[in-house]
Amino acid sequence: KLVESLRKGAPKAVLIWASSTPVTVKNKPGELDPEINQVIVEHNRMAASVMKEMNVTVNDLYALLAPKPELARGDQFHWTAPAYETLTKAVVAAVEKTIPAPKP
Repeated sequence: KLVESLRKGAPKAVLIWASSTPVTVKNKPGELDPEINQVIVEHNRMAASVMKEMNVTVNDLYALLAPKPELARGDQFHWTAPAYETLTKAVVAAVEKTIPAPKP
């Protein structure tokens, strides 16, 4: 319903879905939280399925940071500057790949 609503309200918009990033154990940034992170994995899986069905590009930010939990800040949900640099590059690449450059 979200995608349908966005498309109805902004029919010319190009949509890109960004997956949620991993969740780490509080005060143990190198370790993925075994409970919360599994919820994130499942939500990302379900969202990816819907986005594929709706023909929406998926930018898998989870896959970028899952192998690098040591880049987490330590509060479970936020990341350090190097992680945000990685995410920024991925977002820019997805936008450049998905949305055509304006014609001069």
